[in-house]
Order: sequence, then C-alpha cells, then structure tokens
Amino acid sequence: MVRVQQVVSTVALVLGVVALVVVPRLAIGLVPALFMTGCLLVVGLLARTRTLGLRPLLLLMGISAPWSLLIAHATLVIGEAIGLSTADDGARIALAAFVEEPGKLLPLLALALLAPGRVRRLAAVDWALLGFATGAGFTIAEDGARRLVPPGLIAELLGEDRLQYSLNPWTAGRFLIHGGSWAENLLELDTPVEVVATGHQVPTMGVAMGIALGLALWRTAKPWWRAVAWLPPVVMLTMAIVDHACYNATVGWTGWADQDTAIPTWIRLAWHVRGQGRTQIAVSVVLFIACMLVDARRRHRAGVFGDVVIEAPKAPALPMTGVPLALRAPVQAVVWLAAYTWSDLAIIAAAYGDRTLSRRARMAEGRAMGVQVRGVRQDAMTVTTPGTEPAARNAFRLVALTVGAVMLAVCLWYGTALAQDIGSWLQQPDWPYFFAGLLDGLAQWWDSLGVLGQILVTALAVLLLAWAGLSVAAALGAVGVGTWVLSHGRGIATFLQDPAAATRSYAANATWEQLLLDGADFALTFIPGSALGLGTRKAARTAAESVAVSRAARREIAGLTEVNNLFAQRDAAKAVRVWTEQQVTDWVSGLHTVVRRPYNSAIQYQHRVLGTNVEHVIPTGVPGETIVADAVTKEGNIAVAWEAKYTEGGANSLYEGGRPDFLYKKLDDEIKRYGRVISNPDNPVRGLTIITNTEKAAEFLSSRIRSILGEDFPLTIKVAP
Repeated sequence: MVRVQQVVSTVALVLGVVALVVVPRLAIGLVPALFMTGCLLVVGLLARTRTLGLRPLLLLMGISAPWSLLIAHATLVIGEAIGLSTADDGARIALAAFVEEPGKLLPLLALALLAPGRVRRLAAVDWALLGFATGAGFTIAEDGARRLVPPGLIAELLGEDRLQYSLNPWTAGRFLIHGGSWAENLLELDTPVEVVATGHQVPTMGVAMGIALGLALWRTAKPWWRAVAWLPPVVMLTMAIVDHACYNATVGWTGWADQDTAIPTWIRLAWHVRGQGRTQIAVSVVLFIACMLVDARRRHRAGVFGDVVIEAPKAPALPMTGVPLALRAPVQAVVWLAAYTWSDLAIIAAAYGDRTLSRRARMAEGRAMGVQVRGVRQDAMTVTTPGTEPAARNAFRLVALTVGAVMLAVCLWYGTALAQDIGSWLQQPDWPYFFAGLLDGLAQWWDSLGVLGQILVTALAVLLLAWAGLSVAAALGAVGVGTWVLSHGRGIATFLQDPAAATRSYAANATWEQLLLDGADFALTFIPGSALGLGTRKAARTAAESVAVSRAARREIAGLTEVNNLFAQRDAAKAVRVWTEQQVTDWVSGLHTVVRRPYNSAIQYQHRVLGTNVEHVIPTGVPGETIVADAVTKEGNIAVAWEAKYTEGGANSLYEGGRPDFLYKKLDDEIKRYGRVISNPDNPVRGLTIITNTEKAAEFLSSRIRSILGEDFPLTIKVAP
C-alpha cells in the first residue's frame, strides 16, 4: 500500500506541474487554497495548547468549501421568498451578512450534534482552529471560483482586482478600500486605507473563540460569570455580521454611513466605534491569546494528567498568596502557558534529536511524540470538563441544538426585515457573482480544458489532497466528487437558480438510458469515494509509546471511579454483607458455565494447571457486562477467580511485555472487568489468582495489573511450568 501511495504521488506530482503550466488560470485559481492551507498550518503551530491534529482541520476546511455553495443557494432562496433579487442591495448587504455569517457556523453545530462528547472536551484554542478552518473553506470556494472564471474586457484592460494573500493567517485574503480619487486608485498610488474587511476565516474564528470563552465562563459555576457567559459568542457574531454588511455597503457607496439610510443606527455606530474594520485583527489576536491562557489554566488544574513525562520541565505552582484574583489569574496563566509551551517543545525536540535512532526513526519518533503531547493536553481537558457521561453529553447536544436554532431564527428574522427595508437604494452596478453564477462559469472553464487538461487538473488535485494528509484512495474519491460537480456544473447552477423548473425539465426530457447512465455516474463517483476513504493508523513507538502507556494508566484512574474508590467500595460492601459458605456454594453453582475444548497449547496448559475444563461466566455489576473466568473456587465464605496465562516466551511474548502497547487493550479490559467484579457487593468474589508458566510473565502481569487496579488489589500470582 505504501508503495502504491509513493507511485501515485510521484505520477501526480509530474502531471500536476504540467497542469500548472498548460491549464489556463489554474495557478491563479489555486492561490486561495494554497495560502489558506498554509495559513491553517501557521495558526496550528501558533496554537500551543491545541489537542486537534491537522488532518481533521484540513478535512473540515475541505468540507466547508462545498458547504458554501449551499449557503449561497440559501441566500438566493430567501431573497426570492421576500421579493428580492440578487440585483437588490438588500440581498447583497443584509442577506449576505445575516445568512453567510451564521451559515458558516453550521459545520461546527453539526460537530456538536454528532460528537458532543469530544466537542465538549475541546480546548478553547481548538474552537479557534475549527472556526478558522470553516471560514478558510468559504474563502477558498468564493475567491477560487472568482479567479478561475475568465475576466471581462474591462478587467483585462485595467487589470484584475484580486485579493492579496500571504502566510499571515489574519491578513490573508483581506479586502481593502483605499481613500483618494478613482484616478489615484487606478494608478495604484499610495493612498490611505479607509476600510478593512478581513478574510472569512477571521470573523468565523472570532465567533468560535467567543463560544469557547463563553463555555469557560459558564464552567466556573460562579453566578456572575454564568450571567455573562452568553456575551462573548453573541458579541462576536454581531460584530462579524456588522463588519460584513457595512463593508458590502461601502463597496457601493463610501459615504453611506454619514447619511440617513435604511441601515439602523446601531449598526453604523458599531461600525465606526470599531474603526470601520481596522480593529478586527487586534481583537482576534487578543481572543486567540486569551483562549490559550484559559487552556493553560485548565492543564495546570489537571495536575499529573497535564504532565507528559516525569523528567520534563514542570510548570511552577506560583501561589501568589495575597495578590488580588484579577491580577493573580492572568499572571499565573501567562507563566503556565510559557512553561507548558517550553516543556512540550523540549520533549518533542528531544524525540527528534535522539541520536540512538536512525534519521528516519528520529523523524517517526518526533511525530509520534507530538501526537502523544497533544494527547496529554486532551487528557487534561477531559479531566477538567465537568459533568458525568452520558448525561452531560446529551445535555450538551440539546443545548447546542437549541442555541443553534435560536441563532438561525433571530438572524433570518432580522436579516430579512432589514433586507426589505434596504431594498435597492444603493444601486451598486458592479457586484461580484453569487455562487450560482460562479458555478456556471466554472463549468464553462472545465469544459474548455478538454480531456487532457481535465486529467492534469485531476492529478494535481490528488497530489494536493495527498500532501494534506489524506490517503491516495481518499484523495481519489474526493477529487472524483469535485470533478463530477464541475462536469455537471451547468445543471447544478440551473438547479440552484430554479430547482422546481430544473427538476421538471429533467423528468420530462430524460430517457431510461440517460437515467441509468447518470445513476451509474453518480454511484461510481460517490459510493467508492466513501469506501476508499478509509485510512490506516500507525502506532507510536519507543519513547512516545511509553508516554502513551502513562496516559492510558492515568485515564483509567480518572475515568473509572471504581479505580479511585474501588477498595473503599469493596470494604463498604464487606461491612454491609457477609456471605455464608452455603451462600457462596449456591452462588458458584448458579453461574453459567462454558466447556472449552483443548484445541491449542494455551488451553491445554489451562486445563492441566487448574484441573478443570469448565469456565464460569461472572456478572461484573455493570448491566449486560460479564467476564469469563477460567475457574472459580470456594475458600470459606469468599470465592476466588482464577486465570491461566500461558506464554511460549521470547521477545514478542504478550504476557512478558514484548508487544506494542496498543495490543494490550484486550488484556487491560479484562483486568478492569475483574476490578469491577471484586468491587461488586452482589457477589462473593474477593480475590483473583493468576497462574502462568514463566517468572518474567509473572512479574509483567503483576506489574500491569497493579498499575491499573492499585497496589492493594487482592491479587495472587503463581508460576507453574
């Protein structure tokens, strides 16, 4: 599989270079995608408290690009429903702002509904990255489509007015309106900037950071903070809508804000107070830093779960006794953020610099350690997230759905009312295309490439997606979907403009042969794409593997309350109920049994050392959960469970610790089930005996079981060759 990936990537690289040279406007159209990808990587590097990897962020950015088509279609449909066309200023200003800005947040709402358990445990800066990715996808779709469509005659004569890009996440793709006369602007003289509008990624990231900070305020459980927890997301969404609407109005008439217009006074006032868009970047950067400070405090509060390895630099306690909370909290957060940043970087750098490994192994070890460091941050976020599953997860899903529905309802209600009030008073003649028009132009561009050009563009797209982290199969599937959209762009554009008429026309004119061909075309494009998109995962090794082991043990201590309180529960159960010998006998006799045939050496060893081929099924106390013990014996008024663990020894022996840690999941699950059995007062099992055939296996099993269940767990290890 790796060989196939290398071959496909090499071929795609060659064809991609050729495509950039021979396909018209392709290089221009890819500028937003390339720079937005680079900006996402940069902001990911700056986010020193993130728990998300880059692959899900790139995937979300890719999904958000086609999602913008649906947002554009929604704008058209809503405008037509209230009697406005795309030429009316109400649709261009009010609907564009009040539909697009909340619409870009819907992928985040979908994540909260589909994976509430993971989303509620996100770091604050993770929200910032998710918001950046969704906004960047919108920028890619909008500006990429605009660049691919050939310019008109005037644009060819005077030059195209394109957005400028860089690797600065906050300034890439921004819109500028300069002061001065039209002649000065035409000659590109150095005129002052009067109005600024950042790319879509910045306001969407701002709203997402508002959500994260609102959650942090709510989780303080203090009444005053909870009372204002709704302010950050509401204020940031309002500012995003205001900036969007006011910039669109300024494009048509720079003096609109000084006149008595249909745009409300509060919008004009908010626009002026915030410097006509010039404060967007400063506010976003401040919120980004605030999110990392919140995460640093949470990680420090997590205690040992926030530490990667014992020898790593530690964050100081910094009590600052007597200092007011208003000063103490931010100072502590800054110090802890710096300490954790230095510690994480030092650990990852040490993994990359391990001279005992080959160069290739060092690279793999460094990447694996980076994954484990993010995992430690995720563990810290998990243990500091309040609530008990699954109730907290379901409550989070319900609240997210309610808040999302209210947000959409309010934005649609106010946006449509404002759009009708504005009407067409600005009369802006030169407005960029809506997505339906852009899609039709893209279809014309795609058809003009011919078969060779389409193959070259497809190869380049596969290369870019593979470099972004997708497998070759997933990249081929995704590109297949994209080329299908381009090939059917005119039909899709017609459908977006008038779905009912397009459907009636297709139904009236399509033949059975055409229906079959279109169905096969759709199935071969979409169904294999999802099936082939399955990736593979690699296990962390060496030092990174040991970090993973530590994390797993700590998660069990935090995540299973019976581990923290296991023996207290067991002692309480003993005090409450004392079994008689007859009750123990009756309980053992009532267990379901399994007779195991001796078809391999491990079971033959089990039957020989235990003296029985009958295994017993013991309920753990968790509904529907059981454990099959190799034997159960009666010892007075208690019962003891027995397990036989046979090993053939050697470097790869499972029971002697010779396998990678991920292969021990089944064994660890078995150990935890026995812990639940012994802490359950509804059975008389009060001990576990492990019998194995080597001293090394006995040492390993004893160490692993006690690392999970504690030193006081009633465990007996015996060696029987």
